Amino acid sequence: MLSMAQKILVLKHVDELSVAKIYAVITAIFGFIIGLFAAFVGSISAGFLGAAIGVAAIIVFPIMFGVMGFIIGIVGAFLYNIVAERVGGVRVVLG
Repeated sequence: MLSMAQKILVLKHVDELSVAKIYAVITAIFGFIIGLFAAFVGSISAGFLGAAIGVAAIIVFPIMFGVMGFIIGIVGAFLYNIVAERVGGVRVVLG
């Protein structure tokens, strides 16, 4: 139940670029964690070559995940704007 101090707003539009940047950072962090895991597993299972591949994964995974997160974020925000325009946005309660 809402109190008098709370306010309901409807999110009808999001800025695609700002959503894409947030998605990119979050997925890049996730990629870094997966890269660390890959480096750990590679160094245990395959010795020096596995460790070298693992170090490459620490560098490549965050970049790859970040780029994919940016693309998914921009497409997702674009689709949200189209759908929210037609059926209404997400209700947000502030306060």
